[in-house]
Amino acid sequence: MNCKHLVLLSVIGCLATAGCYDGKRLVEAARNQAIRTRLDEVDLGEYRTTLPRYDADSSAMEIVVELYGTAIRYKIPDVEKTIEQDDYRLRQAVIIALRRTTAAEIADPHLTTFRERLLTVVNAELGETPIESLGFRTVRFIPL
Repeated sequence: MNCKHLVLLSVIGCLATAGCYDGKRLVEAARNQAIRTRLDEVDLGEYRTTLPRYDADSSAMEIVVELYGTAIRYKIPDVEKTIEQDDYRLRQAVIIALRRTTAAEIADPHLTTFRERLLTVVNAELGETPIESLGFRTVRFIPL
C-alpha cells in the first residue's frame, strides 16, 4: 500500500465513526443533570403575628402563614443546616416582614407582591444558601 491509500483509509475511518456516540453515557449525563437541578421543598415554619393598626378606624388583624421554600435538591442539607443554625434570626426577619404587610398586598388574590417580599427577606437571612421560590401551605388573615 502506498501513502495515498493509507490517507484514504484514514479519512474513511474517521468519517465512518464521526457520528458515533455512547448512548449509555449520554443518558447517564442527562439523568445526573436532572437530579442535580431538581427542586424539593424545605419547611420554613409557621408564623403568627398581629398586624399594626394604621389608623384609628382600622381594626386589628392577625396573620398566620405556614411557609415552605423550594431549593435545588443537592443544596437542601445546607439550607436546612442554615435554617437550624439561624432560626431565631429568620423568625424575627419574617415576623417583621409580616408586620409590614399592606392592605394592597392582602387584597391581591395571588399574593404576588407579598410572596416576593417574603422571598427576598428569607434569602437575605439564608445568605449563601438561597431558596428558589417561596410558597404558602396556609395563609390566614383573621380580623380581631
